[in-house]
Amino acid sequence: MTPTQFKQHWKSVAGRGRKWITYPPCEIEHVNLLESTKEFLRVGFPVSAAPNLHFRPLGGKLCTAEEFCGSPQREAPKHLVFFGVADHDIICFDTDHNDEVVIVDWENLELKLKINKNIEQLAQCLLAFQSFIHKITVENGIDGYDGSNFTDEHFIELEEEFRGISPTIFQEGPFWKKELWNLLKARK
Repeated sequence: MTPTQFKQHWKSVAGRGRKWITYPPCEIEHVNLLESTKEFLRVGFPVSAAPNLHFRPLGGKLCTAEEFCGSPQREAPKHLVFFGVADHDIICFDTDHNDEVVIVDWENLELKLKINKNIEQLAQCLLAFQSFIHKITVENGIDGYDGSNFTDEHFIELEEEFRGISPTIFQEGPFWKKELWNLLKARK
């Protein structure tokens, strides 16, 4: 999936009114990221996406952990590039591991969990999750998602969609497995 395809698909399932953030070229070029990651950032990303992810950079711009901490008293890993926030923790690219998308603890900047292998896989997972929300909202009304009003078939389709993105996605990192578990726990 190209970055442009992601944006088009996102707008079709999330709605054209959802905010989209683009990153200035000077910010993208000053961080040590793979070209494939930079391509996605040039096209942009949704400001927010289910499940409770926000891609507005901390301090309003892409920066390394070292730049964000900005204090010689606080040791910060040089290999993390801040990308957004998830439940009060930080979404980062781990440049030591080919720009894996990870969540690190806000307080100590230690790795908490891996989200995806790369930004393209993240984009595909966000689309799968948003498509799931769109489908149950169309079928069950505006409260379909908030009320966890989905069928076993809806859930199985989402799970299969994730496995289509990566057959080992639930072994690669706990993030999406946890989110699917949360969906089942919240269901009526």
